[in-house]
Amino acid sequence: MSKKFTVRRALLALSVLAALGLTACKNQNGTEGPMGSSVERTTAPAKEPMDGTADLPIGETEDPTVNGTAQDNETNAEQIAPETEVPETAVPLFHDASSVLDHYPRVFVVTEREFVYVRTAPQSAGKIIGVIPQYGGGTILQNSVDAKWVEVQSGTLRGYVSAGYITTGDAGKEIAQKYARERVRVTADAAYIMMTADESGTKLDTVFSGNVYDYLGEEGDFYEVLLPNGVNGYILKRSCEQGLFLMEARAQEMNGVTVVLNAFGCEEDAATAMTGTVSGEPAYKINLTVAARVKKELESRGYTVFMVRKGGSCSLDGKGRAEASNDYGANVMISIKCARSDNVTTEGISTYSVSEDNEHQSKAQIDAGGVLSYVVSERVENATGTKCIGRNRSDSFDELNFSEATAVILEIGYLSNESEDRKLNDEMYQGQIANGVANGLDTYFGFKR
Repeated sequence: MSKKFTVRRALLALSVLAALGLTACKNQNGTEGPMGSSVERTTAPAKEPMDGTADLPIGETEDPTVNGTAQDNETNAEQIAPETEVPETAVPLFHDASSVLDHYPRVFVVTEREFVYVRTAPQSAGKIIGVIPQYGGGTILQNSVDAKWVEVQSGTLRGYVSAGYITTGDAGKEIAQKYARERVRVTADAAYIMMTADESGTKLDTVFSGNVYDYLGEEGDFYEVLLPNGVNGYILKRSCEQGLFLMEARAQEMNGVTVVLNAFGCEEDAATAMTGTVSGEPAYKINLTVAARVKKELESRGYTVFMVRKGGSCSLDGKGRAEASNDYGANVMISIKCARSDNVTTEGISTYSVSEDNEHQSKAQIDAGGVLSYVVSERVENATGTKCIGRNRSDSFDELNFSEATAVILEIGYLSNESEDRKLNDEMYQGQIANGVANGLDTYFGFKR
């Protein structure tokens, strides 16, 4: 993925953050560098797997039973929750529920799994191009010869789904009418999602014909819609149609993103390295262990990941590490770092990105760093339950100054705090950090899991 794509995504996300009306979280003593703006946690800690890693999907059975309703024959350990919880009676009372069928001539609905994959070919080896959540659906185009796969159109995606996990025919129509929701579908070849109901305002995104969004209301010539990342936006009424639609496929393409991880410190600095107040474990070892867990989690999600430091030894200074990241062609560089404070009660996570007047980077790079700092810290905060105490701007780190990729430093906790020292040496907690970092990158690059 090119740097241009990274910056475009980051600028979109920056606009989104502005729409959220960020508030500052409380600063605490003992953090390194100037404290910047930050936000309070807005969601509850995520429930994480015990080993801190996501199970990989291992494909769909190619021999499902097809008898009107599907049989649960898929072997798939990955549990991706539906994008939204659908109430038992989701159809607004002022609509004729049967109108949903106007949009889907041969309707199908996902009923037997929390999601199904859309593939490029009618076989489990086909490349995954998207997912359709439970009670989502679309239109059947044709069945495969053996009736095990169905070619479908769902939203903007056209591909194949396993026939055993969908309901069709009259039963499918009944389910579609029950779970359809008020949405708007883009009818123009292209349209803008605006931050406000103003054609001259800030653009959040460019959308294309066939995209469907939850309907929230109307304001003048605009519909207010809910974007997949949970942010409200506005789209001109003349660019879309309003009505009852099913949830539809969302693209799932995570390959092509290169992440470089930098574990701070090295064994050459062991004599001066900070160590855990309880564990006695040096920071450079903990940093490397956590970075390795992050690498494993990211690779399980399809990212290409490189480590600046793979073992205890490393002769590179901060600039050298940034240049190594550049050589890898990174889209993003994340440095993992333990912190310390003279105040033994100080605890929490924090992030660093370059200042707004950094002389080494462009305005777009600076803005992108701020966005990445926000989404990574917010997701790690949610995953671990550990509060963010600062999203900082600093030009003190050459790892940030000389990185051509969007770069942040993630401080994962304080070794000077007994409780955090214990947590940072706990495998389960390290796994939660890894999941949080991966969730943050999914958000940054526009992937919703």
